Parts: sequence; C-alpha cells; structure tokens
Amino acid sequence: MPEPELGASPRALRAAGLTRDPFAELGLWPDGAGYLDEARRHILDQLRAPDAYGAPTVLLLGLQGMGKTALLSGALQTLPEGWRALALSAASARTESQLLAQLAGSLGLDLDLERPTPVLWRELEDELAARLDIGERLLLAVDDADRLEGEALGALLEHLAPLLAPTVCLVLAGPPAFEERFDGALREYELDLSVELMTLEAFSEPSTAAYVSQRWHAAAAGGKARRAPSSAELARIHLLSGGTPGVINEVARTLLLAQRQPWRPLLALMGVAALLAFTLTLWIPDPKSEPPPITQPPAIAEPEPEPEPEPEPEPEPEPEPEPEPDPEPEPEPEPEPEPEPEPEPEPEPEPEPEPEPEPEPEPEPEPLAFPPLESRDTARYVLQLHVLSTGERAQGWIDRQRTPDAFGWRQRNRGDVVVLYGDFASSAEARAAAAQLKAEGLGDGWVRRVRSVLPELTPP
Repeated sequence: MPEPELGASPRALRAAGLTRDPFAELGLWPDGAGYLDEARRHILDQLRAPDAYGAPTVLLLGLQGMGKTALLSGALQTLPEGWRALALSAASARTESQLLAQLAGSLGLDLDLERPTPVLWRELEDELAARLDIGERLLLAVDDADRLEGEALGALLEHLAPLLAPTVCLVLAGPPAFEERFDGALREYELDLSVELMTLEAFSEPSTAAYVSQRWHAAAAGGKARRAPSSAELARIHLLSGGTPGVINEVARTLLLAQRQPWRPLLALMGVAALLAFTLTLWIPDPKSEPPPITQPPAIAEPEPEPEPEPEPEPEPEPEPEPEPDPEPEPEPEPEPEPEPEPEPEPEPEPEPEPEPEPEPEPEPEPLAFPPLESRDTARYVLQLHVLSTGERAQGWIDRQRTPDAFGWRQRNRGDVVVLYGDFASSAEARAAAAQLKAEGLGDGWVRRVRSVLPELTPP
C-alpha cells in the first residue's frame, strides 16, 4: 500500500483505512462538494447568482474559521455565463497602492504604479466601463476586507459606486465588526449604497457530526474506512471546537488520528506482571521466629546537684524626705449671673398645602403591528424567515404564531411570497432576535437591511 498523503501519521491513517488526511484540505473538500449546513448552502446559492442579489453590494460576515473564504471560492468558480470574477485578498493588499496593483493584475492591465493614484483609478474606471459596453458583467470579491486601511476601503467604494449596478457587483467578506467600519466609510465619503447582509454562524452539533463524517468517508480507501468516528467522539469534537469549521479540522485530527505507539500495549502487560509479582511477595507469610530478648542498659547514676549559695540580702534604701505641701490658692470671686434671654415668640404654623391630585395612569401602549417597509428608514434591519408560494399560506403560518402582529408577508417580483419579522435599529439586535426565533423553532432568520429588501418586492 503506498504511503498516505499529507498531515497525520501514516501509521494512524493506515490503521483507520484512510488514503489521506481528511482534515488537511481546507474549503469545500472533496472537489468543491464538501458538506454545508442549510444556512451555508442557501448563502452559497445566493453568491452564485449575482443577478438575484438584493443589492449590488454584499457584506459576507462571520468570525474567523466560519467558512467565508470557502464559500467565496466555491461561488466564484460557478458563476453564471457572462459573469467574470475578480478575486482579491486584502491580506496582501492593505494599502491603496497595493489594492490598485491587485485590481490591475486581475484585469490584465499594465499600470505604471509610480503615477498619482487618481490617474490610476481613472484608468481602471475606463477599463471597467469598456468591458461593460461589450456586455461583460463583473463580480469583484474582496476577502479579509477588514484588513483594508481606511483610505483604501474608502477609495474602493468611492470609485466603484458609480459603476455598481445589476452588471457590476461587489462582495466584501470580513468579521461582524467590519459592518461598523463599512457604515463609517459610507458616512465619511457621503455615499449612498444599497447593501445586503449575509451572516455565517457556527455549526450545530448534528452539522458538526455530518461535516466530520463526510470528510472521513471521502478519505477512506475504496470508500470504506476500517472504523468510523463514534458518537461520543463526534460530540467531543463539537464541544471542543464550538462548531467552527476551521477549528473542527484541527480538533478532529487530534482526537481521531493521534499517533498510537505500538510498544504501549507491551509496556502495559509488563506493568501488570510486575504488579502481580509484587502482590505475591506481600501475600506469602514469613516464617515465625521468637524475637531475641531485649536487654536493658544498666542505669547510670546521675550526680546530685550541688546546692547553690544563698544570695546576700540587699540593704534597704533610706526613705526620701516628704515634699512640703503647696500653699492653697485664694478662692476667686464668683461671677455675677447673666440675665436670662427673653423667649422668642413661637412662629405661627403655616397652613398645610392641599394635596395635589394623583395623575391618572397612562394607558399601556398596544403592541405595534408590523410597520410597512416603505414607511421605515431604509438603513434599519428586518428578518427574512420563509419563502412560500402564496399569500394565503404565509398568512396562515403567521396566524398560528404567538405574536402574529410582529410578522408580515409581501409578494416578490419573481412571484413568490416572503415572510418578514421585526423592525431593528442595528444588526446586533436583529441577530439576537434571529437566535430567539431559531430557539423557538420558527426557522433561520436572514438579517437584511430594508433598502436591500424593497427592490425585490412588488408595490403594495
């Protein structure tokens, strides 16, 4: 059997019946068909269809290791016909000049980077406009966008904003905190961009088990491994990794493919044999024998102590003469008594103020109904829950909820119906509400800005 490829111990891989380390390949392994949970599958399908984006700018948000790079890579490889992908990594293009160099390289332009940056941006804009004139559509994806310096991010948004349309889309991937930086850049450069949010969360425990098992069997020799991860091992992998895909790989390799030493069983047997021999020596009794008589050493006479001489009595001290008494002082004359002050007249009691009437309790506000999207600030957030075929089905689902007034449904341009929930000032509030709805079994909420939802809806 040939030596297995990559990372883990070859001995451990052979013992498990694997041809390679199943946790060494990052991304959607094998061959772009790796396991995705329902939420990631939905986001991947969205990224693969730029024509259906709710807005020309998309923020793909998630903590490190959640799979942003894998989803971007998978989406850019399967874009519809007529679309061209421009993939950049801000990890190696933090400054404005580095960003310009990467953009020029992706477009095949030979720019003189010694010239002023406004001139270079103008040449890039002309090149993009020329490509649009011949019918080419572009998707620019920037991974690790949070590493862009402030000037680089602002310049990118400022120069691409006039071109962003259904034929030019921009995807920026970063951690959840990047959203605040993005909004700050929009305010600083006075830009009004329509934005769609896509957020990645950690795997659930069943998803972690499915992710590990899929990779394990994909690496098996002949499609069948000699052993499969146990349910206890899968539960421990989820507990230690927190459901983060990037951490799952490291934890699973440590727990499932740790190198086993072949001499450890022999050492264990030798230890058991030594313990048995020691126990036998303790169990066999020694022959009884009378102890030798104990001889006491002769007593040694101690010499009597000599009496100590009595101390001589000390002479008594002579009494000191008593001091003469001081003469008694003459008595001072008694002071004349001061006249007693006349009592002040008591103030008349003020009349007690009349008690003010208690205010009537304000009536408790009735719960607000789901406000129409057209009447809201377009920068606020809403949760998209379900896509159904008819309004009757959507209203029936809403009527079965505990607080139906918090939900609403709208028909979309494509003919189906979408169920919406809530009205939130920040994405953090929206994500907290989405977690609560998921805990109540109402489905996965998709955090979106109002301005990214409105273009998809038919007028009311």
